[in-house]
Amino acid sequence: MTGPWTKDAIKALGPTTNVETAASVLDVSAWLAYDLIRRGEWPTRALRLGRKIRIPTHDLVQLLYPPTADPGAESVPSVCHPAASLQVADARPDIQCG
Repeated sequence: MTGPWTKDAIKALGPTTNVETAASVLDVSAWLAYDLIRRGEWPTRALRLGRKIRIPTHDLVQLLYPPTADPGAESVPSVCHPAASLQVADARPDIQCG
């Protein structure tokens, strides 16, 4: 593909794609992609199927187009603001909430 990879173009690849195409999506060489996969530093899952390596396109979409936070969604409880239904058994006095 020529030009930038859009979200729809990545999704149109199907459920997985080959390393060369995934490298193109991330604008890196295929050689670098294989090297990163071998070292365990590739930023998505790499599915090894025998001698083939496939990259889930969903992972590429999530990496490049992360979901935006819904302003109406509940926030994740934290040490400073635990959810009302959760018991905070391991209080950490070293953390100051402000």
